Amino acid sequence: MDKVELSGAMQSMIRSGVYNIVGAAIRLFLSLLTIPLLTRLIGLDGYGLLSFVIAVIGVITLADAGLSLSTTVFAARDLSTDNPQDLMETLTVTLLMMLVLASLAAVILLLAAYPLSGLLPDLSPGQRNDLACALALGAPVIWARLHQQVLIGLKQAYNRFGLINILQTTQTGALTLGWLLIAWRGGGIVLLMVWQVVVTLAFLVLHSIYGLRLLRGVALRCVWTRPKAISIIRYSLTTWIGLLGSSLFSHIDRLVVGAILGSSMMGFYAAVTSVAAQINALSAMLVQPYFPVITQMLMNRAANLSQLREQVRHAIAMNTAGSLGIGTMLLACSALILPVLIPGASIDLLTAFRILIVIYSLYSMNAVGTYVLFGADLIRLSSILILCCGLATLGLITLGALSFGIVGSTVGNAGYIGTLAVYWFSMQQLVLTRWEWMAWIRVPLGIFFGGSALILPLPHRADLPLLIGIVQICALSAWFMLTERTLVQQVLRRLFPTRL
Repeated sequence: MDKVELSGAMQSMIRSGVYNIVGAAIRLFLSLLTIPLLTRLIGLDGYGLLSFVIAVIGVITLADAGLSLSTTVFAARDLSTDNPQDLMETLTVTLLMMLVLASLAAVILLLAAYPLSGLLPDLSPGQRNDLACALALGAPVIWARLHQQVLIGLKQAYNRFGLINILQTTQTGALTLGWLLIAWRGGGIVLLMVWQVVVTLAFLVLHSIYGLRLLRGVALRCVWTRPKAISIIRYSLTTWIGLLGSSLFSHIDRLVVGAILGSSMMGFYAAVTSVAAQINALSAMLVQPYFPVITQMLMNRAANLSQLREQVRHAIAMNTAGSLGIGTMLLACSALILPVLIPGASIDLLTAFRILIVIYSLYSMNAVGTYVLFGADLIRLSSILILCCGLATLGLITLGALSFGIVGSTVGNAGYIGTLAVYWFSMQQLVLTRWEWMAWIRVPLGIFFGGSALILPLPHRADLPLLIGIVQICALSAWFMLTERTLVQQVLRRLFPTRL
């Protein structure tokens, strides 16, 4: 890869990264707006029931079996060879397989809706019937969402991150506005799920329309080939193991907390984890455009080793700055955010929220290491590691909830920090010792740990954590600008082309 190609790739990554971060920031704002309003309008118990439904949908969405990622990877390869026949083979296999899996997942949820509603303790008969009905309405949501994921995978292969973010942000906005209006007029979780069905199906149609527009000039036809199907199935199942571990951490944990501590504590847990999860979502969006570039360079790593190391260093710096920077801001504002989310929250709940922010900030640094393992065709290693961490975390959350209540369940999330072990294996692909790559992140980690140690024990005070957070952000910003001076200049030129 020569300098011209690398510069073009860098510009494309910056553009895609900007699209991703802007879209994710808007969705974060909508999430922060929705949670406190819903907890007030339908109550913490009602929000807990809605979170239970969303968690069940998230778990069953695992029926994706890694096909959305496979669509991106295989379609990108087909587009690089400019062979429409190969692209049609990929889309035929992924869409037909997803049709079968999505339909099966929807039927399973319909049949399991009422038994699942019995997992939460202390529900009245009316609440259980409403919960069962809401779960049944999740069936068409799952069916549409799984098909959306394949179509999003196609758009990612075409590098249409701007389009993806417009559609996803608009969908989130429509869903949020509808939910708030329904809750304001006294509607319960059944009506909320009816609106989600309408929005999800409508945006499936939009994703389909824009997908067809991308394929203009390509002769659309079904082309099923056994070798391509076997390749996609193998790749999908390997990545699915990692998705299973991630789902254990991000969805099943809520079901466990709800089953042990009840719908009210599940409402709190779902609210704070939804906010903390935005750390991972936003920081991953920043570095997602690096994935195809790193993958291509790993295919010829001997010739590209020095440039590959530099790209990975850039990506790690951006991932680290994003994860720890967003986490620092949330931690500094935690005493202000929690009362908005949960009125009258106790000091124990504030401590639990702060612990959760620290944990999510640290584990969110794993994105680049995972990308390197995927690009080096070590998907099975990455997936097994993530699955093991997910299982361990689920066990710790269960033990913590049983022994120490809500604080114990949040501390149990620390098991997922183990996913940072991906760097132990991924940096070996770049012939780097652990001291070399750890030197890239030791300064921001020191800044983050120092500030976190000061903020965690503070009571319900907003002034000191804010002051500490401001100092941390200034220090993290200075570190990033000094180590990534060229990248910062390129971003500024992209954002303000007439001023620089």
